Amino acid sequence: MNVRTVIFLISMLTAVVVSQNSLADDHSFRRFIGLWQAVDPVDGSLSTLSINKLSNDTLHLLYNDTYFYLCNGGRGLGVGNGTRAGRNAIEFSGITYTCEDKKIAPVNIPASFTLDASGALIEVDEDPSRTRTIFYKITR
Repeated sequence: MNVRTVIFLISMLTAVVVSQNSLADDHSFRRFIGLWQAVDPVDGSLSTLSINKLSNDTLHLLYNDTYFYLCNGGRGLGVGNGTRAGRNAIEFSGITYTCEDKKIAPVNIPASFTLDASGALIEVDEDPSRTRTIFYKITR
């Protein structure tokens, strides 16, 4: 084989390996993308998460709840961008929560979620005594 053929074969092999690794990362990222719902174990409200991919390493989250404690029981919306934090976890350095009635100033709170073995998305709380909210994916 001449040098050009060897270089060509090595570059093709490298391209295949890199693309396979990219697909593997994207595949595990896709497990988080979709519409998720939960019943808040504390107040019984309906919580909905919409998670979309913005770029190769950024997720966008919309968090809607029918009863936000921060909003004195009113509706609210949380918006934020985050990243994957390991194979089964995502974290958002700050989700900005806004009350529907606009009577309370927006609040920025970090959040993280993990996937369990069944595929449920569990909101991680730093307070271990608090009951965790478990989200179930309602889209494919």
